[in-house]
Amino acid sequence: MEIQNDAFPVLNLQRLLRLPKGRKAQDMQRIMYSKYDEDWVTSNFFQVKSGQYPDAWWGHFISAARRRNADLTLAADDRSLPTLRFWSSVPSPAEYESQSRGRVLKSGNTEWESRAKVAEPVEGPSEIDIMFDHDQFLFYVEAKPGADVSMSTTYDPQRNQLIRNIDCLIASAGSRQPIFWLLVRDEAPARA
Repeated sequence: MEIQNDAFPVLNLQRLLRLPKGRKAQDMQRIMYSKYDEDWVTSNFFQVKSGQYPDAWWGHFISAARRRNADLTLAADDRSLPTLRFWSSVPSPAEYESQSRGRVLKSGNTEWESRAKVAEPVEGPSEIDIMFDHDQFLFYVEAKPGADVSMSTTYDPQRNQLIRNIDCLIASAGSRQPIFWLLVRDEAPARA
């Protein structure tokens, strides 16, 4: 990837280019040149944290989360490191997909109905910004430091981005403890 002089600094660019986002030219353009891109913030933030605390970054995250939510309990102690994954693609749960296909077929919306008649999923996969994967728990993290939450999905106006991600989390967690975090800049009244 050619970097122009006006690009925003990306910590460990070579690592970012090996991640799912790094293989998407349009996403990389946005990360490199958009003033407040959430993926740029997410990537650089985790580079700083893991660089500062290579063996203790997880404990720092859990401590910060407990300051905000004293009732947070985990199935494992905060020294047992999970695998950190960025921008994982997760399919919609099979049960939701089946119900959604039936609802869309009866919607009266010809575009939706034609989509439901093809074999591909009615709802595409969710891109999970950050995943903490552990044998005892599974965290999905949606990072929204600048943008707001999408309040509807393309084929289901009553389903929002958070519900969609939480459905995927519960289906993926199996017997592990599912936990969903939303990282936001603030709780301003204008933000969902």
